[in-house]
Amino acid sequence: LTGTLIDSAVAGVSYQTNSNLSGLTSVNGSFEYRSGDQVTFQIGGTFLGTVTGGAVITPIELAGVSNTADRRVINIARLLQSLDEDQDPSNGININSTTRSAMAGRSIVFDVPVSSFSSNESVLQVA
Repeated sequence: LTGTLIDSAVAGVSYQTNSNLSGLTSVNGSFEYRSGDQVTFQIGGTFLGTVTGGAVITPIELAGVSNTADRRVINIARLLQSLDEDQDPSNGININSTTRSAMAGRSIVFDVPVSSFSSNESVLQVA
């Protein structure tokens, strides 16, 4: 099955399923999974979330909530947009290999006030 990771289409995010499918999301945000799979998304080792595979995955599913105003949803979306190669999420979000490498070993906590997320040292050092 094919799913799509979107805030805008998000390319360059690592994914791994519990049935051993893995790779990077494509230019249109697509990823492969099998029915019932749990899919884990990361950027250079920074954990974004684990979800049940589905046709469309958004920051809402990654955060494991149902409210678009939840601070985790907003902070995940802000991170994805800030890492976009051309800083224009309207044409899709592309996270390149340099950015993925810069994210290696970083642990970013999304469950913090939106006002303090952008001052997080781990975010500032990459974005």
